[in-house]
Amino acid sequence: MPDTLWPLFFHNRHWLDALCRLAVDNLLYAGRRRGVEVGVFCAIHTYGRRLNWHPHIHVSVTLGGIDDAGVWKDLSFHPSALRRRWMWNVRQYLLSQWEHTTVPPENAHLQSENDWRHLVLNAGGQHWHIHLSKKTKNGKKTVNYLGRYLKKPPISGSRLAHYTNSATLSFTYLDHRTKTYQQETLSQTDMLRRVVQHIPEKHFRMIRYFGFLANRVCGRQLPRVYEALRMERRGKAQKLYFAQMSKAFLHRDPFSCVLCGARMVYTAAIAGLIRERCVQNLEKVQKSLFQSIFRRG
Repeated sequence: MPDTLWPLFFHNRHWLDALCRLAVDNLLYAGRRRGVEVGVFCAIHTYGRRLNWHPHIHVSVTLGGIDDAGVWKDLSFHPSALRRRWMWNVRQYLLSQWEHTTVPPENAHLQSENDWRHLVLNAGGQHWHIHLSKKTKNGKKTVNYLGRYLKKPPISGSRLAHYTNSATLSFTYLDHRTKTYQQETLSQTDMLRRVVQHIPEKHFRMIRYFGFLANRVCGRQLPRVYEALRMERRGKAQKLYFAQMSKAFLHRDPFSCVLCGARMVYTAAIAGLIRERCVQNLEKVQKSLFQSIFRRG
């Protein structure tokens, strides 16, 4: 969306709930015209590279769909058609919200519905940006691509470049205009402000599924898709536990004692302890671990 609309979505955050539906309507409509149902997932992101407020949508869609007879048909999408319908959908939605709109300070000039219509219908002109990625080559690349958007935080630890105690924090970002990496330094308070603004409201779903991936129909439709594509149905994925993930990604076994290398046994979880109290209770913890090892022996 044009940046002139970003402040409006910040001060009317409930509008974010409609964004996925407005974006996916493009794709579901194209499928219906071909008589098929496509599978779509949509991720809402509110942050830009500098952690600024930048609401946008990431959508992944199958390049084909299943018809009523259970036959899979290939499908393609035209960027210009998607752009026109996306612009139309968002603009019509915003026009319908005027009476319930909280006008931000940046748009204090909006005094009437005519002012509102002029802003909405002219924002970004006819050149709203949409980007269509190329089709992924195999399942592994697809999973890696989707994973970037399903669980991506506003900022990763690897981007934190420098931290001075009780003062400032620096992070790197890729400037899409210059295609070079830049570094930005913020106070701790400003950094927190930028991060906190991207925390969604309670129960707000940042990931949505549509078409044959929708929760209410996927149990019935996915077996038909597997059959149409002659895919082997895999069993339920094995559950991963913390120790497995720690060894896979951190290369550390959390149950291995850092002092003697002996195998530790889980005994209890104590919530809310600060470092000083942990030190005070060190003898108690050591005694508990010793008793656990003794019982094993």
